[in-house]
Amino acid sequence: MKRNLIPMLGGAMAIAGILIANPIDAQTSGKRPTPRPSREHNPSVSPRPFDEPSARIHIGERAPDFELDGSNGKPVRLASLRGDWVALVFGDRCAPFSSLISADRELRLIGVRLVAVCREKAGVVTAAARRDQIPSLVLADATGQVSTLYGLRSGVEPSTRPGLLILDRRGVVQNTLIGQDLPASEIVRIAKETMDRPQAAQRPPATPPSP
Repeated sequence: MKRNLIPMLGGAMAIAGILIANPIDAQTSGKRPTPRPSREHNPSVSPRPFDEPSARIHIGERAPDFELDGSNGKPVRLASLRGDWVALVFGDRCAPFSSLISADRELRLIGVRLVAVCREKAGVVTAAARRDQIPSLVLADATGQVSTLYGLRSGVEPSTRPGLLILDRRGVVQNTLIGQDLPASEIVRIAKETMDRPQAAQRPPATPPSP
């Protein structure tokens, strides 16, 4: 009887030795590793710059903030214009913006500020605005960084495509039209229709924006 116990005890001790030598393997064998939780999306984070020209700034989200040199000789930050409705017009060059003088006049009457962004240097923008007597604010996006941020330019597309965004008093995008050069009358029409939509019905009475 004692002889039979010796092999059994030897086998039990061998198994125990394996378990002691490999405690982690013994505990985790047959179990799948628990995946690490992914980082939750934070809606307060500003949109990332878009790399593709097909990207869009969506209606209902706040327009990404930026700062550019203006035709008034001062840096202008988009967020500083909140409180007014803004018609944000993009173009490759600033010369065509002289045709928007009539739009600027009509938009001011309904409480909308016309702001143009073009891929020009600050000196060119200032000189052109003075020469053509453009009353609206023209911003110099010399590097095209802001146009890229708004999905209107990419590395394979050096020129800035035309675009129009209507921002409400909070800086939230209420309408967009990308890829079309719009006449002054069409910009005014789109701005009026956007302001008359239900989401804008509770806005305070329109007052002409400050120059």
